[in-house]
Amino acid sequence: MTKDQDDWVNLLPMAEFTYNNSVTTGNSRSPFYTNYGFHPVAMNPASTESLNPASKVYAHWMHTVYDGSRKGLEEAQ
Repeated sequence: MTKDQDDWVNLLPMAEFTYNNSVTTGNSRSPFYTNYGFHPVAMNPASTESLNPASKVYAHWMHTVYDGSRKGLEEAQ
């Protein structure tokens, strides 16, 4: 994730997921839980070793984006 944020279009889906899976202060529930009655599980560990090395890089990137989005939302709250 770059600090210049010139790749925000690629990061938007993860930011949206992170926001919708965060608990709000208004009702102590996430939008996902309010709508569907459960919290989706993010970043499930793979049950088997990946055969595609690029998928490890992408998964690491997704973890980084998710963690950064979550930290930003926590600071905003």
